[in-house]
Amino acid sequence: MNKYLKNLIYFVPIPFVINFLSNLSSISHLNLQSLLFAFFPFIFLYYLGDEINKILDLNSISLSISIYLMGLFITNFIFLPIDKYFLSFSDIFIVYNLFVGFYCLYFSESKNKVLIIFGSLFLLRILLNLFGFNEFNYIEYNSDVPEFWLPTTEKIYDSDLYFSIQENIIQGYPLMIPYIFANLHYLFLGSSTYLFSFIIPNIFLYLNLFLIYESLQTKSVKYVTMITFTSILINSDWLSYLFFNSLMGEVVVNYLFSVFLVNAYLNKNIGNQKIYYLFLGFLYFLKPFASFLFVFFGIFHYIKYKKNFILYFTFIGLLLRRIYSSFNFFKPDSLKSQVSENVYLDIFLENFEKLFEFKFDNISAIFVEEILIDRILTLFLLCYILIKLINFKSITNLNIMNIIFLMNLVLVFYLYLTVWKDIELGSAYRYIFSFLTILFIDLGKTLSEIKKKNVRNT
Repeated sequence: MNKYLKNLIYFVPIPFVINFLSNLSSISHLNLQSLLFAFFPFIFLYYLGDEINKILDLNSISLSISIYLMGLFITNFIFLPIDKYFLSFSDIFIVYNLFVGFYCLYFSESKNKVLIIFGSLFLLRILLNLFGFNEFNYIEYNSDVPEFWLPTTEKIYDSDLYFSIQENIIQGYPLMIPYIFANLHYLFLGSSTYLFSFIIPNIFLYLNLFLIYESLQTKSVKYVTMITFTSILINSDWLSYLFFNSLMGEVVVNYLFSVFLVNAYLNKNIGNQKIYYLFLGFLYFLKPFASFLFVFFGIFHYIKYKKNFILYFTFIGLLLRRIYSSFNFFKPDSLKSQVSENVYLDIFLENFEKLFEFKFDNISAIFVEEILIDRILTLFLLCYILIKLINFKSITNLNIMNIIFLMNLVLVFYLYLTVWKDIELGSAYRYIFSFLTILFIDLGKTLSEIKKKNVRNT
């Protein structure tokens, strides 16, 4: 039995790879040229993240990349009162990146490497502007992109954050996600006006693969998990659209939330990293339930490390939003503009009378009509559950990663059983799997543990 369990990891990707290869000739939802060229911006982010990681001693390149990507939005949000009068998006972008460049140059032990990293950006921009806007027969699988994510990203890129908040298509909806899309577009393409390129969301495929690679210790498990992840996502037009092939909010939510959650669980140095908790507090500007589930990271670490700054920094995003609302910085005429209410929390509060009126039929409807029709993802979930059951005696089998995932699952079902019981169920699927990468990393950790146990017993 031990012999079979030791080799279990090699059987996990087989059905997914076979399915991927059998459908390879019919995959038409991906722009292969953009997918290829997206690797080069990823390399830039990797080396920049590596330098930031060494300087800040974060013990995670993925976390360093996330901090860099979030940093521009946070800077702009902090200086919104100034942005109101004279700063454009491009002004903030240039100042922020000059600061990052000089900061890395000053503190880095390899100054030549920093110069090469930022110098390569000019060549990268030339390359991507030549090949980054090729025509492609593209299908929008969700109306959220043309109705919200694309026009909001354009508005931020072509104007600024303050104007975008004022003219927000969904008043009060947080704008960190489209801001990061605009940030990446300006960084790697820098066109005078915003023009969508697949290269930008495609970068997130490589970022997620690297997060998996960085999070797992056993080499064989790293590659097995990455192959499984790639086979499932690339093969599915909907999953690829959701996580790396569109401007859907889940593209950014999945990556950022997974990075911070993985580091909350696996990064042994995180308890002393004030910058982690400072940036954690700005996950408040994500969507949907990720925008307040991150609070449990802070609570978990406060209990573990007993440090007060953890709690203070965890609520910094909410605090800033409250301050700006209180001082009415964004008041056009007599109407107060919202900065970033937590839309999903507001939904519960505004519909309090429906919170105990359940429509339990929606449970089976969500499973049958939304989840189980995706046979490949269903097979992956069954594999995940089976492997967790095989490892049921382990004290790490239940951990903060899968607990947070289960909490999100419960919240989504509760929303669709009560407040949203009479609306379409299509969005439930993407809300449930908003940070799907976490399941692959948790699967990889479990496979590593099973492999180590059975190697010791042989």
